[in-house]
Amino acid sequence: MEQELMISDPSEVKIYQNKWLNLKEWRKRLYKEESILAVDEFSLILFPLSFGIFNAIYWISVVSESQSTIKAS
Repeated sequence: MEQELMISDPSEVKIYQNKWLNLKEWRKRLYKEESILAVDEFSLILFPLSFGIFNAIYWISVVSESQSTIKAS
């Protein structure tokens, strides 16, 4: 904090502030067609795969729980 206050040359402050992206620049980079298509392709694989893995784990646990309940009675 003290170092920021000790800068006397305004051009140094301007260079320091320009390193960070503002909201408009983030939107320009984020909403390009290439990035949107990349997210679409990624989700076309990831969501069905994660759904299948979740269902497999769920039904294996349900079946094993029901078998252990049947053996206990």
